[in-house]
Amino acid sequence: MAKKAVNSEKLRVRDRGGETLKRLKANPGIAQEIDVLNKEWKLLDQKHLESFPAIRKAAQLTQVEVADRLGMAQAGVSRLESQKDMLLSTLGKYLSAVGTNPRLVVTINSEDYVVDLGLLAEGV
Repeated sequence: MAKKAVNSEKLRVRDRGGETLKRLKANPGIAQEIDVLNKEWKLLDQKHLESFPAIRKAAQLTQVEVADRLGMAQAGVSRLESQKDMLLSTLGKYLSAVGTNPRLVVTINSEDYVVDLGLLAEGV
């Protein structure tokens, strides 16, 4: 019997933050504030890289290292990084070579939808 009381107490402690959040979200004004703050925090957590060389440099890799991972010459990586247009499968392979979990995120009606580019690259 005492063991059950300990377990239920642990559950209560683990869920304490969730219960508080539920109570706060019940208030429309606070719920809206929480929503705004969550969106702001999400934007602050994102790092925006505007070019393939910037992505590679963020991964602390050289073109030669990426070329080795892709099984191509360094000149091929240079060409890829300067392209203005490429297939999604090529993009997936490149991003898989410089990082993990390459994704394309599109926001539609305030909802984020994710395309796993790693899966697209594997399918080729």
